[in-house]
Amino acid sequence: MKKPSSSYTVVALAAIVTFLAASPALPTEASDAAYEKGAALAADGKLDEALAVFREAASRDPQNGSLAAALAAIRDADEGRVSAEVVQRMFRAMQHANAGRWAEADADADAAVGLAPDYVRAHSIKGALLLMQGGFDETIQVFNRVVELDPAFAEGYYNRGATYAEMGQHEAAIADYTRAIELEPSFSDAYRNRGAAYTFLNDAESALADFTKAHELDPQAVEPLYLRGVLYSLLGQWNDAAADYTRAIERDPEHAQSWYDRGLAWQKQGATIARSPTTARPSSSTPRIPRHSSTAG
Repeated sequence: MKKPSSSYTVVALAAIVTFLAASPALPTEASDAAYEKGAALAADGKLDEALAVFREAASRDPQNGSLAAALAAIRDADEGRVSAEVVQRMFRAMQHANAGRWAEADADADAAVGLAPDYVRAHSIKGALLLMQGGFDETIQVFNRVVELDPAFAEGYYNRGATYAEMGQHEAAIADYTRAIELEPSFSDAYRNRGAAYTFLNDAESALADFTKAHELDPQAVEPLYLRGVLYSLLGQWNDAAADYTRAIERDPEHAQSWYDRGLAWQKQGATIARSPTTARPSSSTPRIPRHSSTAG
């Protein structure tokens, strides 16, 4: 397979960065509403009610990593592996972050780590907050600690890989995504993000394989299809690009970027540009409990 051509490359790679940064963690509005409800209950200390909400939502959306992570955290409290206060503070930290109350968010995250210094999910919350605030070096240190505490915790490698990607260190990101996949072969988000990293390194063949695998693992997700479409655009394979953008639109008719990029692909083929929707579903900026490899149930 040929490497991406220089034409269109800068715009397309910028689209990958923008999409991965702004993409909702939850694929459906129903799951998003369930997550918000459960997170608010957990932050309020109502863990039993939150558990019921997350469990029901995860049964309907089993591939949703954020729901699985939230469910796993509350189960840890329910089964006595960590105190209820730790989990409440974790959710409350993310609620504060969503509202821009960074001092309060950091205080709750630090308290959670202090109460449970060996609990990887508490450290993961701290790392997520640092990453949101642009503290890349500190974030790497936190996720180094996470994988030191639990070398089998796939999410730790995934989150460290995502931090390396934000820093432009794509080789290091690929190494961590690969380790996450070795630990959790069905980790679709890791395949998706590794594909993006390969794209930045002009390894189109590996990127295509990863986007395709991510799609196979989570057929209803928009992200792998959209990003594979971007890759095909980089390669000048406009028919394939338009087909993937169309598949993404079928899954989310209000995903404006797919409409726009399909229009560009059709234009390159000399066809009529499709009219994009006038309004797009706003991307979710709500911070999440970082996802975990545990399956929901």
